[in-house]
Amino acid sequence: MLARVAARRALQLACSNTRNSVTYVEGEVKHVTMNDLPKFIGPYEECYTKTQSKFNISLAASALFFVGTLVTVHSMDVIDWGNPPPMKN
Repeated sequence: MLARVAARRALQLACSNTRNSVTYVEGEVKHVTMNDLPKFIGPYEECYTKTQSKFNISLAASALFFVGTLVTVHSMDVIDWGNPPPMKN
């Protein structure tokens, strides 16, 4: 009985040094400071219009690419649009 308790305690001590997903080493965590908060970069309206114009240019370019792709696919007859054959009299 005493040998069994001693073996179990030895096993617990040996296994307590392993790391699992819950524990972590103190040096691995970067603590949040006041320097991590967003900073003032200028007037709101200027920054908003600058980023919005960038997004609008990206939207226009992607729309043109999409329309160009549709025109190319239609001109090459890659997709059967399901149109019936022309009627002959």
